Amino acid sequence: MGLVFQDPDVQLLAGSVEEEISFGPMNLELDEKEVRRRVEKALESLGLMEYRRRGPQYLSGGEKRRVAIADILAMEPRIMLLDEPSSNLDPAGRRLLEEVLQSLHEDGMTLVVATHDVDFAWRWADRILVFHGGKLERDASPEEVFQDQALLDRCGLEQPLLWQVARVLNVPAPHNPEEFAAYRLGGK
Repeated sequence: MGLVFQDPDVQLLAGSVEEEISFGPMNLELDEKEVRRRVEKALESLGLMEYRRRGPQYLSGGEKRRVAIADILAMEPRIMLLDEPSSNLDPAGRRLLEEVLQSLHEDGMTLVVATHDVDFAWRWADRILVFHGGKLERDASPEEVFQDQALLDRCGLEQPLLWQVARVLNVPAPHNPEEFAAYRLGGK
């Protein structure tokens, strides 16, 4: 299991991106060839090849977040925990993050994401656990969670923006703008 912190600056400590990503596998006492293989795979998977020799302190917030994910990915965990992964990312960084997470999910990795970003959760999650006051309030599909207005009110949450727009237009809620466009163009 691996944990990606909300603030990547707390997680990154090496002098270069490559050294950073190799830290975990080296501490597993893997042979040098296996460490290199894992580092290369993580760099490639997260689009970080051109940053391999750069110091993490010189990266943008989104680049640092990708390095933090690569750190964990190089450990080859079965489960990855991510704390507010989309916080402080610009729209392009958020899209890239979601692509990376989708790729990891498709490769069979279990991802557990803690977030307050209901739009991110709606676009991406298969299952949502809502916590409030230290207690589990609901464990259900995104559709079930976001149609439960009493739950949302009690927990200080709101429906995702696309859900709200779909409700005004009296159409089913799309998970992303592309679904909305396909829905509208398809004449449904």
